[in-house]
Amino acid sequence: MDEREYERRQRQGSEDWYTPKELYEMIQDLKKEFFEEVPTLRAELNNTVQEIRKYNALRRDLVKVMERLSIIEQKRIAEHRLIDRFLRWGGWIVGLGSLAVALAQSFVE
Repeated sequence: MDEREYERRQRQGSEDWYTPKELYEMIQDLKKEFFEEVPTLRAELNNTVQEIRKYNALRRDLVKVMERLSIIEQKRIAEHRLIDRFLRWGGWIVGLGSLAVALAQSFVE
């Protein structure tokens, strides 16, 4: 380090400033660390992609199940309506049928 460099560091607060060699070494260290982490990052990214695919498949299955459940519920509601209508109107139909049979027997005799 020459005298000018020393003076420049003194004026600028030497703790925050580095020589070009130090900067180069720091960049090389960061580069090395980055490239060491790339395989791990790729593996994590692949894992994430697989998990997203599983999630999307589960969502599709859930939609199918919800559609099937909706159809089953609609059928059950229709069955209950039919039974309710039969119970509500069945007595009237039997009564009117019995009345018709009774009237027919009274006219036949």
